[in-house]
Order: sequence, then C-alpha cells, then structure tokens
Amino acid sequence: MKLHYQNGSEVWSPEGEVNKMKPSSEQLLEAYESLWNNRIFDRNLSAREITASAIKRELKDELTHPRVRVEPDHKFYQAIERIVYSALSRDEKVALIQLYTVILNDITE
Repeated sequence: MKLHYQNGSEVWSPEGEVNKMKPSSEQLLEAYESLWNNRIFDRNLSAREITASAIKRELKDELTHPRVRVEPDHKFYQAIERIVYSALSRDEKVALIQLYTVILNDITE
C-alpha cells in the first residue's frame, strides 16, 4: 500500500497515483465504521493504520470462532457486496474496494 500526501492530507493510492477525488484516510475510516458497526479500534493509531488493520482482521475472519472461519476470498466477496450496495459515495466505495484488494493480495501471497 502506498500513501501519498496531497495538500497536507493523506490519500490512499494503491497504484501510486495521487487523485484529488480520493477520500482521505479519515474519510475512509468513517466509511468503514458506517458499514461495520460494533467494531473496536485502537485509537492510538493513525486513521490509515486503523482502517488497514481492521480490514486485514476482517479478511482473516479473526472475529469468528476458528472452527467456523471462512477463507479470505469469501470474506472479500462479502465485503465488496456490502460496500457496493451501501449508501457510501462512489469515491468512498472505489477507495474501500481498492484498499480491500491491496490488503487481500498482501495476506494471500
């Protein structure tokens, strides 16, 4: 994952490109929180780190009992479906899906 700074604000850019339309790290965290209620976050970390660790934990299905955990690709599909059908803005949806894709690739390699 690459993180670029633009006008003093963090923006996600998995491809290494800075796009003015991409939500900030704080906006992505808010979008994630709006979709997944009742999640506990370590507020001592940056918004970028909180979002990335929460997504990684979600994809690894760490909040489920070990006997009933599913594979990361199945959790990825469920997350993408939830994002697509949400009321988030188009830019937030695209940014979250990109971030999920980057993290899924990281944990499955």
